[in-house]
Amino acid sequence: MICNLFNKYIPLLLIINKKLFLLVLIYFNFFLYASVNAEYILKRGNGTEPDSLDPHKATGTWENNIIGDIFLGLVTESAIGDIIPGSARDWKISDDGREYTFYIREEMLWSDGMPVTANDFVFALKRIINPATASQYASLLFTIK
Repeated sequence: MICNLFNKYIPLLLIINKKLFLLVLIYFNFFLYASVNAEYILKRGNGTEPDSLDPHKATGTWENNIIGDIFLGLVTESAIGDIIPGSARDWKISDDGREYTFYIREEMLWSDGMPVTANDFVFALKRIINPATASQYASLLFTIK
């Protein structure tokens, strides 16, 4: 009786084990291929399509959701809303609160591999207040000298 059960179920176990082995092999092969040829895709529920991804022309939160994911300012927010370093590793505020000095992280690079510099931020501040840019929020920066 035991011999008959053994002869009956062992071939079935071998078939299941072969299928399991093939499944595991396919699984690892897929993930190995995916990791070698990975594209980095951010999928985000956003509610609506953005009118612009230009940080100086965007006006809605649906645009700023995406802009916040693809750009990093001098500072950014933690998960609980605290101001934390972004592209700046540190900053100092003068005693009278009128002068801010930011120290850019040396490891910050643009997507083309070029280093991010202080001049990039100066350019951005000048661009947003330039009337030709027509930024709806430029007036928020008029106090900067």
